[in-house]
Amino acid sequence: MVRILFICELPPVPTVGGNMQRTNLISRALGTFGSRELMVMQHPDVYAPDHEQRLLDEHNLVLSVPVTPRAQLKWGKWIGRDHPEGIDRLVRVLEHRSSLYSPDPVVHRALERLLSQRHYDLIVGRYLRATAWSGALNCPPVIVDLDDLDTQVARRHFETAPRLSPVKAVARWQLEQLGEVVPRLLSKTEHSWVSNPEDVPEVPHQHVSVLPNIPFLEKGDPGHEPIPPSLDSRVILSVGGMNQRVIPAFNQFIFNVWPKIKETVPSARYRIAGTGIDDNLKKSWGAVPGVEPIGFVSDLKDEYAGCAFTLVPFNRGGGTKIKVLESLSYGRTCLMYKHSNRGFDNILRNQESVWLANDEAEMGRSCANLLARPQLCARLGENGARHIAANYTYDSFESEVHNTLAATLDRVKRRTSDPADRALICA
Repeated sequence: MVRILFICELPPVPTVGGNMQRTNLISRALGTFGSRELMVMQHPDVYAPDHEQRLLDEHNLVLSVPVTPRAQLKWGKWIGRDHPEGIDRLVRVLEHRSSLYSPDPVVHRALERLLSQRHYDLIVGRYLRATAWSGALNCPPVIVDLDDLDTQVARRHFETAPRLSPVKAVARWQLEQLGEVVPRLLSKTEHSWVSNPEDVPEVPHQHVSVLPNIPFLEKGDPGHEPIPPSLDSRVILSVGGMNQRVIPAFNQFIFNVWPKIKETVPSARYRIAGTGIDDNLKKSWGAVPGVEPIGFVSDLKDEYAGCAFTLVPFNRGGGTKIKVLESLSYGRTCLMYKHSNRGFDNILRNQESVWLANDEAEMGRSCANLLARPQLCARLGENGARHIAANYTYDSFESEVHNTLAATLDRVKRRTSDPADRALICA
């Protein structure tokens, strides 16, 4: 049986955000191809007991080792004791990309020890930077799930940064460096996956394919059934995990766009569900009339059932937005900036299954327009649910994983005549 080591920074359990949901799906697909074991770059103490048991039982967790904060790597352990996480984020911003993408010495040593004790035919890494941190790129053969191509994310960050600003200058600096670092690292891999078809020609690698995002389903779940439209609803719903990258987009919408919507539609309500909505965010956002930050919801079906449509406020960032697909699978159309439909636009068309906006003013007008036209929302949601059922399924996702693994292993086998030479040994 083929033995596979799957390496990720965030574990596949719990599945509370799009990142971890995709990790979970990949892990499951690897597990139906061969004997898959899991290495997570987190301290084992952070796992809740039930989550740790699931990682052991469902994903064959064999190693947990935390990534060293970048500030500690550069200036020693004292920096981590006396300075907040903001210092580490600052270091990640200003550190040269070749250094930022270099192996973490603690994680790399742990991987070397693991590989000296266990044989694997293949390593699969989740994200290029995390795979590079582990040192796995020196232990071929390796497949990397880029998901969001690093250079594309940096390019969009540069393009959307304010002109003549320090942010623009730093973004340009990072983009130029990644233009050298990413091709060099990808040359060490056997294959790359991207979630967005538009990224395929941008990947500097001979072997690259699309592993699309799909609505997340737990193992054995038969799938989402579209929910009948709520024609009387004046609720707009957003779902997502909050972090430093996405909170500014919510702030922008809540404080700049939402008040104008509330003036036009006084009965409108904006509910925000997801992890990471702490007391400070609840206080800040909840102070705005009509905004209801509700936090984590274990079963979102009732939230989708009660809304007229969903909203994605991001106008920058990488990859495709899994919550767009989830919303449509429940029969709720999604209002978003054109950026968030990137990778879906060949199937999810504007004003046929989704509604797209170019800027904040258009976003505000579109919210009011959709709230006033419930039959339009219902039609868009019905079309969207049909497209999801036809094009974004777990079977097709699993098939792409299996086909890639088979082709990669066959290529490696033809290149290496002696099976003993294929044992993974870090260079």
